[in-house]
Amino acid sequence: MRLFTPTAILAVAATAATLAGCSGDISNPISRKLNWFHYVAGDSLRDNCRPGALDQYRLVYNANWDEQVRAYDLRESALKDGSAVLFTQVFGGGYGFNVSNFTLNDVFSPTSGKSGQVRLTADQYTAVVGAINASGFGQPAPKGLRLESYDFYWVVSACVNGQFHFNAWRFPSERFEATGPFASQLFALDGTGVPPNWPRRQNSAEAYSQTEIPRSTTYGGTPYTFELIVGDNGLAGLP
Repeated sequence: MRLFTPTAILAVAATAATLAGCSGDISNPISRKLNWFHYVAGDSLRDNCRPGALDQYRLVYNANWDEQVRAYDLRESALKDGSAVLFTQVFGGGYGFNVSNFTLNDVFSPTSGKSGQVRLTADQYTAVVGAINASGFGQPAPKGLRLESYDFYWVVSACVNGQFHFNAWRFPSERFEATGPFASQLFALDGTGVPPNWPRRQNSAEAYSQTEIPRSTTYGGTPYTFELIVGDNGLAGLP
């Protein structure tokens, strides 16, 4: 029987992560960490947004990165019949690649999370898009808004009618309350069966642990913190 050392295992994982990263597959936990900021910023949508492009929305619900993240890609059907496809990935963002949990059947188990893919009818798609628009999505993004990894927030990017747009909402705020209608629709439609981690005010112990205690950024499963800053129609400071 052939034995695999931790170094060999990580090499296999890194190779697979490179291949997955090329396709933007965030179900891969390592490439997700490498590409996450650009995914949230909607860079691939921006790069491909031009007149005649199919409408596409990317909605990310950060429900404390260490606890739950829900990523949605909502794409207009190429059939142009008013329907759409909703792709969903739900994962616990703070858990990285752990050699002790490695199997050859799935080099990224159990960190991959839960995926879903459902087709929305024209009425369902219209309802979701209407709720997104009603949230204030079309208004200018709140430049300078800081989004901590331990916060609860929504970030939405989209290519609609050949134009790219970006916005963000952080809990608690009056603006965040406006995300409720589209959030509830996505949670009900996404097909993952994973209950949402509802936004909450953090108690003093949680707040202290997340702001005062240094955290590691290793792949060993240790939670870590990061910050996103809203810029002009996107995230600021990305390379």
